[in-house]
Amino acid sequence: MKRLIITGDIIIGDPCEMVCTEEDWQLCEWGEHMEKLGINNYLYIDFKDEAQKIVDNNKNILGTFCTDSSAIVIMKLDDLLNYNKTFNQHIVFPENWTIIRKFKGTITSEFINDRCVIKGYGNICFFNI
Repeated sequence: MKRLIITGDIIIGDPCEMVCTEEDWQLCEWGEHMEKLGINNYLYIDFKDEAQKIVDNNKNILGTFCTDSSAIVIMKLDDLLNYNKTFNQHIVFPENWTIIRKFKGTITSEFINDRCVIKGYGNICFFNI
């Protein structure tokens, strides 16, 4: 099980769309080492499932995400915007990204029966379906 403790607005999505250049994509080893881009608090997940929804405990949809690179990362939106000042994909294509505002808590990911399960525990509880 992987675990991330985080506070702030978070973003869930494909790291290949987050990086500025092809060189950065290779430098961070295809999203697995975002710290090489100055982003130190993140969760990298090999994710081969189809597009997903993030829902709260009442099954209200908080957002959706998809991946072209078979990976997703979860990090603070501010950290992403500090690295990539021109990033606007969450505005242009909101269906490809989940933004959870003012999250404070822990996010976990684990594989159960070959399915990646992401869960957020804190002031906003969520999971993927």
